[in-house]
Amino acid sequence: MAVVKCLVGCILKPKSSQLPVSVTALCFNPAGTRLYTNRQPLPTLTLFTKDVCPLCDDAKKILEPYSHRYSLDEVYITRPGNEEWFKQYRYDIPVFHFNGTFLMKHRVNVKLLEDTLQKYEESQSNT
Repeated sequence: MAVVKCLVGCILKPKSSQLPVSVTALCFNPAGTRLYTNRQPLPTLTLFTKDVCPLCDDAKKILEPYSHRYSLDEVYITRPGNEEWFKQYRYDIPVFHFNGTFLMKHRVNVKLLEDTLQKYEESQSNT
């Protein structure tokens, strides 16, 4: 049986045949309490940014109410290894990708984000 850790450090074990159908994993939190979970993996929202970026800071504040619905991955375009991202986005940050696909740039489009998250969540609930 495979064992992985959830986002809060709990140990997740795939459900056994003895659990309710809606349960996809058992979560054993650090206190040893069993928690049942049916959460699907969160989508990844990638923010392309740089060390000093006030527009990026503003964007993250706007995104905060939605943070429970995605996993934020920040890519600092000025750091070594990110030269291609720097060439592509140096005049456009903040830039956002949703699960590896371009979503928006310059400002957070809340309506687009909500629609994208809703579409993703609906697709996950149908599987």
